[in-house]
Amino acid sequence: MPAKAVVFDFDGVLIDSKQLQKDALLKSYRQFYEAGDPPYVDFFSHSGDSLQNIFRKIGLPGGMVEPYKEFCKKNIGAVRLFEGVPPLLTFLKENHFRCGLCTGKDRVRTIEILRHFSLLDYFDIVVCSDDVQYPKPHAESLLKISHYLAIPGHNMIMVGDAKNDILCARNASVPSIGVTWGEYPFSLDNDDAPDLLVSSMHELRLGILQMAFVMPMSVV
Repeated sequence: MPAKAVVFDFDGVLIDSKQLQKDALLKSYRQFYEAGDPPYVDFFSHSGDSLQNIFRKIGLPGGMVEPYKEFCKKNIGAVRLFEGVPPLLTFLKENHFRCGLCTGKDRVRTIEILRHFSLLDYFDIVVCSDDVQYPKPHAESLLKISHYLAIPGHNMIMVGDAKNDILCARNASVPSIGVTWGEYPFSLDNDDAPDLLVSSMHELRLGILQMAFVMPMSVV
């Protein structure tokens, strides 16, 4: 049986950090703007891309990046782990899946959070936005994981909660699963729809097994 791999996005899939992200955005925004609210909707619409790219795309100063990161680092306790994450990762490892993490976060904060929740050892490879030249939705992150694991894209599954996760998977010819507990309101009728949509950790486990062992591992 060929080796299989499951690659997870981080925020909105394994961890709930939305409120911390909103607070960090407001805190860093206030260093440059005395009034008004930051563009929350635009900010989250680019989830998966690097922080630098997101701020540039939505017209915010690059100087907000470091205050944003610093606030997040100081308030790591505000991050929550979604229920069922450790059992799912344990199940995958026990059933000989390779596991990867593909996130728009920078490496320092990603490793800190993984260690905070004792999750680091579950992952064979962690690829962050500052590990690649072109973050999600570009295919580079998943291609890097595929190369490192020596597993072709059609034997991998990308699990994400945002359109950039799904577009990254499509660009890398990797099947995808979208989760509904994250940020992006997926619809299977959209052009950026995942191959499978799930609404619970239990459904995610079943979906991974279905795609890995029943469905042809291909992208339409």
